[in-house]
Amino acid sequence: MLRPVAGLGVVSAVLIAITTTLGIVGAWSTWNAYFLAERFLDDDPTVGVPDLLAADDLVASITWTRLAVLVVTGVVFVIWLYRARLNSETLCEAPHQRSRGWVVGSWICPIVNLWFPYQVVSDVWKASNPDTRRQLETLATERMGSLRFVSGSAQLGLWWACWAASFVIDRVAAKVIYDEADPTKEMFRAVAIAETLVTVLIAVSGVLIIMAMRQITRWQSPPREVS
Repeated sequence: MLRPVAGLGVVSAVLIAITTTLGIVGAWSTWNAYFLAERFLDDDPTVGVPDLLAADDLVASITWTRLAVLVVTGVVFVIWLYRARLNSETLCEAPHQRSRGWVVGSWICPIVNLWFPYQVVSDVWKASNPDTRRQLETLATERMGSLRFVSGSAQLGLWWACWAASFVIDRVAAKVIYDEADPTKEMFRAVAIAETLVTVLIAVSGVLIIMAMRQITRWQSPPREVS
């Protein structure tokens, strides 16, 4: 019997949208703080230290709020993904590249979290796709009856490319801030640009994964013949 995933999918999609919106607001607050700092350093009499502190507090508040929502979003998404994984195993008996434990572990284990999550989601997509059975029948004659050899989704490839790129850029930008003993105006500008780029990448990845979740949910919704 297939487990219901539609409800969790909707909740997860809404949370992803909220997280993305908070990211956009966070990017704006970073630019706001940068422009205030620039005016302060240029001796603008209308900008004082209290203004800089207030802008910094705003950035911190938005960052912590977004982090909290991101954690909740991640938990709900992984629950949805685990259910979708179980359903995909019911719909298609071909072995996945990663075991069930990696549905959760792939997101939190260093290094492998750069490609394992994509493999997990991609295999759920493949196993849920009604066309996969025909591909597997053809591949089985060549002793390649595994989801590894089934053609995947370009949409998911773009989703993960955007997500992984945003992750790497964000980590590099954070390292620049924490390692700099005497930050400059140019450095803050570079960080603001990096955060904007990260926000755009996350927004694109958010749209793409929501679309993928909707498609997987449709494939796993009854009536559907189970292999």
